[in-house]
Amino acid sequence: MKGKKWIAAIVMMILIAGNCFSVLAKEAEVCEVNDSVRQTAVALLWEGYDKYYDFLGDTAVLVEHNKEDGVVEEVFMLEITAMLRAERVEDLDYYQGMTAYYEDTVSEWTAVQQTAENVDLTQSDMASMDFAVCAMDSAIDSEYDMLAQYIGAEQTLRFFVKAVYDEASPQTAVLLFENGLDYVPAEQMYPLSEEQLQENGGCYMEQICEQAATSGISLMANGYSVFNAVMYSETYTSNPKSCNLHGNDGSYVDTTKYNSNYAHYAADHRDCTNFVSQILCAGGIPMDSEWKPGQPTWISFSELNTYMTRKGYWCPIPYSALRVGDFATMNNGKHVVFIAANDGVSFRFSAHTNDRKDVVLSINDTNAYYRVNY
Repeated sequence: MKGKKWIAAIVMMILIAGNCFSVLAKEAEVCEVNDSVRQTAVALLWEGYDKYYDFLGDTAVLVEHNKEDGVVEEVFMLEITAMLRAERVEDLDYYQGMTAYYEDTVSEWTAVQQTAENVDLTQSDMASMDFAVCAMDSAIDSEYDMLAQYIGAEQTLRFFVKAVYDEASPQTAVLLFENGLDYVPAEQMYPLSEEQLQENGGCYMEQICEQAATSGISLMANGYSVFNAVMYSETYTSNPKSCNLHGNDGSYVDTTKYNSNYAHYAADHRDCTNFVSQILCAGGIPMDSEWKPGQPTWISFSELNTYMTRKGYWCPIPYSALRVGDFATMNNGKHVVFIAANDGVSFRFSAHTNDRKDVVLSINDTNAYYRVNY
């Protein structure tokens, strides 16, 4: 009798092991991104990025995989190791646009100040010009230091990619790339042209100049630490492969990476503004009885926007003036992200729900953008 029990136990163990091996084999089939699909994704991006970067290698991590009737739909994170082709900061089109605007403005103002016909130029006018020049000097120095870290250094360009293809012919896959909120064709993720990058550099300097000259306030936000804001955004988010609250439901959330000192709203997939408020607070915006955790002004973007604008803590900016430390909203404020990095060609953002960390964001004029002015 005992012998029969042992035999039955052994048979059961074999069956269980067999089932486990079967499951593992099935998972193994989808644990990696199809190599042809990965290569196609890299090739599509290369078409728009090759004039600015050398691609040194890439990896693809499968996030989601579904198959029905031979049609595969999957999402994967594509990380491309790249290096800027520019050998100096001065070679970057964006920086050239900044310095060109600065030099033209200073030259024009110097000529105005030295022209005898401008007898109506007041001491206040002169002071405004001087303040604006100082603000532009500070902006140029700050951007130079930020951009210099990317020269000659390897970096990661990170994308989330959605692929749909026939299992029998993955080389014909249709690929879309996440741009903050929506999945778009690769062309919409390409960097701007050299001329547009130069214009954007000039636009950024123009805004610094005009704000400083007209109001005596520098948009460099002297009371606000962009560095602290960036560090916070890097610390308390990630690039998860699923939702740790709901499993594989098509959303990407990992609340274990969140700051446990704050309540979160990831269960409803609406933690983006809550995270942005935390970033603002980390950067130096003071809490008060109206703006604090749990309040509508803290967790609702429309309420946050109204509060920050009324208090003078931030102001809207054109997309062409975007820089690190700014915020981008999408779909009429239904989603908001933080601009965490810019190498002079590509912007990267971080966000909650979906959780994202240093993912490439292609800027455009359909979104709204804000800069802290504190």
